[in-house]
Amino acid sequence: MIREIVEARRQQSEMGFDVTTFSLYWVLKQEGVAESESTAVTMKGIFHRFPNYRENAAELRQLKAELYRMLLPLVGKDRMVPLANAMLRVERR
Repeated sequence: MIREIVEARRQQSEMGFDVTTFSLYWVLKQEGVAESESTAVTMKGIFHRFPNYRENAAELRQLKAELYRMLLPLVGKDRMVPLANAMLRVERR
């Protein structure tokens, strides 16, 4: 586990990602999503458009719809919802 943490920190530094983008990338990578880097960057932009999703049900619905639209072609319908939920749990700064 320590090796994984060290490796993650090294990769984050090399990639130049902020904590949020790297966290999204790391979850996508662990799930075997192709193009994890570009997907994470795009996903961060989606989250940025809905900053109040935790307090606003309408924003949460819109955010989920955007995440589903992005993830469906990448992971298929069976993995789409669980992966979107994992993205919602990622700490954002």
